[in-house]
Amino acid sequence: MSITLYTRENGGACRVVTKGGPACLQVNLVGPHPILRHFLDRMTFSRIVNSCLAPARESLLDHATTLSLLLQNILLSPAPLYRIAEWVAPVRANVLGLSEVQKLSLNDDRIARSLEALTSFRANSLFFRLALHVIRECRPRREWPQKERREGICL
Repeated sequence: MSITLYTRENGGACRVVTKGGPACLQVNLVGPHPILRHFLDRMTFSRIVNSCLAPARESLLDHATTLSLLLQNILLSPAPLYRIAEWVAPVRANVLGLSEVQKLSLNDDRIARSLEALTSFRANSLFFRLALHVIRECRPRREWPQKERREGICL
């Protein structure tokens, strides 16, 4: 029997013998990563970033994946923006949307290369395109009364 528990703390695995036979309790760190991934997916973050930046030199992690992990690091961790591999170590790869090989390839140099790609000419429209997509996705409903539209009320 195997039981999986998702928590904020990384507790590892515990093997015990029960009346029903041997059992294993696996504790995994999940945290708010799935929620952030949902909103990044809704923004079509990866598609827009990949269309605005040149492809990464290595094929394991593209700029969009690396930058989305950096965003998660900034939003979820009060720690400095270095030692990214230590920050990501306790989190399971599938929670981050990565394979184990991709997770192991994430390091500070990879983050630096993706940040450097943001300074390229092709990246000039990135923030505009992200903002435009979010505005279109969250635009006000058209069925509001005319009076509210004139007064500029936005809910």
